[in-house]
Amino acid sequence: IESTCSAQYFSVPGLVWVDTPGYGAVEKKGIDIRPLAEIARQYVNYADLVVFLDNSAAVWQREVEEAFKAVYTSGKKVLSAILRSDEPGEEDVIDGRIVTPLVAKNGKDRREQEEYVRAGMRACGAVEADCEVISVSVKLAEDAIRLGDAAKWEASGMGLFYRKIAEALGNGQVRELKK
Repeated sequence: IESTCSAQYFSVPGLVWVDTPGYGAVEKKGIDIRPLAEIARQYVNYADLVVFLDNSAAVWQREVEEAFKAVYTSGKKVLSAILRSDEPGEEDVIDGRIVTPLVAKNGKDRREQEEYVRAGMRACGAVEADCEVISVSVKLAEDAIRLGDAAKWEASGMGLFYRKIAEALGNGQVRELKK
């Protein structure tokens, strides 16, 4: 919804999260105004994993493609997370109220969007082994946690998202991070 206008980060043992500005944002330091590409390149060289966030309502738009081109470096692992990969389910009546649950987008739609993003990455010169694309629904994950629903959690894609981050860190670092 809103992007940061400067690089922000926090550290925990074994892990540094860096949130760079959204595409087109600038960082102001006195009279210095730097575009995203410059800010992101400053950090991406040190990254073990670069995470791109995209919206399932309109995947791989020009802004995302331009940002990807600006920061992609062969050999860096890239994880593209297609967010909001959910849709309204079938209506139900609970306690006299009509309720529309949130469900994961169907598998075919998710696979098509994921392949579209992969094709876009390849068209930008990305090495397929460096790039992964997954569909994620944060709201579905929140519902799953609130309801204690393991199937809904898995359908949200958040478990896979966390596993991909853990793979990038390596097992020893993950164990240390959990401590």
